[in-house]
Amino acid sequence: MNHSHLKSRARWAFLRGRVLAARAELGLASVLVVAAFGFADEASVVFLPAALLLGLTAALAVYGRVAGRAVLPALLLGVIPLACSLSAQHLGHVCTAGGCMSLCVPLCSSGGLVAGLLLGRQSRHSARPLVAWLSGGALVVAAGALGCVCVGAGGVVGMSLGVLSSAGLLAWPVRSVSSAV
Repeated sequence: MNHSHLKSRARWAFLRGRVLAARAELGLASVLVVAAFGFADEASVVFLPAALLLGLTAALAVYGRVAGRAVLPALLLGVIPLACSLSAQHLGHVCTAGGCMSLCVPLCSSGGLVAGLLLGRQSRHSARPLVAWLSGGALVVAAGALGCVCVGAGGVVGMSLGVLSSAGLLAWPVRSVSSAV
């Protein structure tokens, strides 16, 4: 056997191991996609965010490193805006003396804000906070978009702005816990 053949076999074995290690992340992303298709009134609008979520999950989980370690927490955080948007679709609207308003965009934005703040807090403790926040934020937005896209562009933009607002947390210094006696 020549050296290049062994190198190629080793590379494929490594990649196969990375794909097998990414099973949990791909499984969770698949569950989110199936749930979004099950709750969506019009399934055709879910195709693009579903493809984006599955592709990003596969790419980042297989790549590994800081971006790969952010995948599972980001998918779990993506459940927040997804659940907010799916529940908003079934809640309808709220009426006050000033008029009626749909709850979809405010709930998508709120879900994005909460998920973004938790992501920013978690990313601060990473070896490379910006990489963890960017890869995690992309997955949170993709997961949340599964539900917010049914609301329309306003829901996705509101949710994205909520996640983006958490970037300020990365600039805050991380306090170390000291044992003062």
